[in-house]
Amino acid sequence: MSIGTKQILCQLKYITLVILLASGCGPAGQSASPVAAVPVSVSETEPDQVVIEQELVPTYQEPTQDDKQKIQYEKPAQIIKNPYIDIYLGLADVINVKMRDDQREKKIIIHGLARVFDNKKKEIDSTEFSLSGAPHDGERTFDLNAQFNEEADSSVKPVVRGRGTCLAVDPSSSNKCPQVVVDFFIAYKGKMLNYQMRIKQIADQKPPGLPQPETTNPKENTTAPEAAPIAAPEAEVAVVEETTSKAVPVEADLSKEFAEGAEKSIEGPYVAQVRQANITELFANDKAQIIKPKKPIDPVKPEPAKPEPTRPDPKKPVVPVKPTPPPRPENPPVKGNGKIINKNFKETADGIVRPIMQAYGQADRGWLVGATSIKSKEQSLSSKAFFEVMPSSHESYFGTYETAELITRLGEKIHAWYASKIFISSISVKNGGKFGPHLSHQNGTDIDMAYPSAFSEIKFPAVMVLERTINEKNQNRYINHYYPNRMSFEKTFHLFKYAFSQPDIKIERLFVDNYIKRDLCRFATAKGYFKGPEKQFVQNMFEKIEHVAGHGTHFHLRLECSPEDLECRPKLYKKNNGCDDFK
Repeated sequence: MSIGTKQILCQLKYITLVILLASGCGPAGQSASPVAAVPVSVSETEPDQVVIEQELVPTYQEPTQDDKQKIQYEKPAQIIKNPYIDIYLGLADVINVKMRDDQREKKIIIHGLARVFDNKKKEIDSTEFSLSGAPHDGERTFDLNAQFNEEADSSVKPVVRGRGTCLAVDPSSSNKCPQVVVDFFIAYKGKMLNYQMRIKQIADQKPPGLPQPETTNPKENTTAPEAAPIAAPEAEVAVVEETTSKAVPVEADLSKEFAEGAEKSIEGPYVAQVRQANITELFANDKAQIIKPKKPIDPVKPEPAKPEPTRPDPKKPVVPVKPTPPPRPENPPVKGNGKIINKNFKETADGIVRPIMQAYGQADRGWLVGATSIKSKEQSLSSKAFFEVMPSSHESYFGTYETAELITRLGEKIHAWYASKIFISSISVKNGGKFGPHLSHQNGTDIDMAYPSAFSEIKFPAVMVLERTINEKNQNRYINHYYPNRMSFEKTFHLFKYAFSQPDIKIERLFVDNYIKRDLCRFATAKGYFKGPEKQFVQNMFEKIEHVAGHGTHFHLRLECSPEDLECRPKLYKKNNGCDDFK
């Protein structure tokens, strides 16, 4: 064979090899993995990422000793009520997780190992799993079912299914689920377990068109609800003088935003799917059938038990006011049948069309979408509105549906009992987010409300007043003057008790000044509430009432995330001993 012929053959072999490689073929034993470990582009003319492998991490991890700094934090609830079955947290986890997001096929595939534990955290069983699913156009949630049709019998081995929640969806992007929270459901020997994970780089981003929230330390936030004013470098602070003399009616200064102090808290799991997922459909092929198929029904809200406070002696008896149903949204869509109507509204079992997906993120790092105007609700109820939204330079009277509903109920109750109103200052601005000087009040779940006054003409009694003086060394001296006789502890206690008794709207935390909490504890003790049938309820209530500086002129009520707000993220707080600290 001549040299020229050899060169031609070599060139042909080279061209053939290039064609084979370009078509995806290669020499035996060197085929590329079908899953790319990094984003892959289809071609120079189609630069979008089509297959992305992403790492999932738990949404909640118990703080380490370094994180705790000798602080004990609350833990997430261990049992969650789902319409189909009670779901247990803390008895399972998922490890070695790999998630592939195939944007071209619009499909998510997740592999991993699920482990089940006993009550002493000892592993008792495990199983490998492979799930797949895809969000449909316009939907925020999707099922993750078994990728392969394997036998499933949770009476023998754990059976794993999942439900994904797409966060911060950008409608202009080809990737309809750029960030996702996954609730893994593990059925095992008659129990349903849950473990929640999220994409690692998630950063609580707002939808396009809204300013991004300011980020804080994801592990611990020590600057919420609001930053208290910083005294001069040589200021002398921490002096409190109690005034027990005859009460003088004094109104708090509402011309300025209230400056509030700090509470210690950490991030909890997202609301996501634990309370709403259709578990029956997810586990339809489980031979064990630990869930009996049934159609969930939205519970009709029962009237909470009425506390019996010692009422004042009015000149004429007070006639209880029948609660007025909340107004429907302006131009609501056509009603459905007690189900989701569209991405913004649903109809409840009692025929109320209500907004959904309103509160996003945390109270101190979040935003608000489709806000409910508490001011508009006050105006629509007119003379039947037994609450009043005070003027605000920020127009901070927007919240969630639950916020407006609770304010309405509290107003009705305080009017029925005492022929008075409740008074509101800050909630959130229309789109949520930070507004000075507040660091919280960002997602519509925080309410600043006046303590019930001892004087009918005073709306916001100045119970704790910070006064600045100069000491003998010409230094600033700040003194808190405590005027307990300016507020009614009877009215306040029963208002708190009624707020905490709501079956469908839960209180996450209530911030007050420590002296006010002390005297509320004394009131409850004197009236025998720690010995009667409501003993445990009252104890639990006080464990959620926490001292935060700056709450001497108002209390700060924070709602739990509603099951309707899947992207809302609750907080876990420093453990509270209730009234035990004052015994």
